[in-house]
Amino acid sequence: MSENLCNENLCNVELLIDGQWSAASDGRTVTTTSNVTGRPIATVAAATLADVDRAVEAASDAMGAWAATSPAQRRRSWRAPPSCWRNAVRTIAALMAAKMGGIAAWCHFNVVAAAGILREAAAQAYSMVGEVIPSDVPG
Repeated sequence: MSENLCNENLCNVELLIDGQWSAASDGRTVTTTSNVTGRPIATVAAATLADVDRAVEAASDAMGAWAATSPAQRRRSWRAPPSCWRNAVRTIAALMAAKMGGIAAWCHFNVVAAAGILREAAAQAYSMVGEVIPSDVPG
């Protein structure tokens, strides 16, 4: 499977490791169910310890490149998810409500709040760290 797929009945969710969607290395999945109806909501890849090790290694390998990015590049990276969520707030909130049994307004609030937190993280790209003001000029 190359991407996460959802229809009105069930979502299939894979692991995102090193920028690539993949099944768990042993192929295992877990089915999550609605706390309200008891019906299945999603089939989720069940990560193994090897998958966790692979994810940690990928994150460690990416750290050097991330450290070398300019504040403007970091800000763009942090601003991308909330921009994508704008068109999917209702869908994400509905999935939350189905899984947790929360009311739609509370779930909607949490999706919007999470997007706000990421936008704030993006704004911090130019915050002073130590005694050196961040710059887009290398070196």
